[in-house]
Amino acid sequence: MAGKKVKAMRITKRLTQAQLSEMTGIQRPNLSRLENGKTNPNIETLSKIAIALDTTIAEFLA
Repeated sequence: MAGKKVKAMRITKRLTQAQLSEMTGIQRPNLSRLENGKTNPNIETLSKIAIALDTTIAEFLA
């Protein structure tokens, strides 16, 4: 569920996975797995993504 919200927010901000990867330090294949629901992110990962997308972790979990 968090992955779908991450993807939606990334697309809304017109960022590619590569750009978000660069902003967060999270490898692009890992972002892809997260967005496709193949892995569950930990709090540290969600925090990095939230900062990059200018949002809160709660937005991903709501």
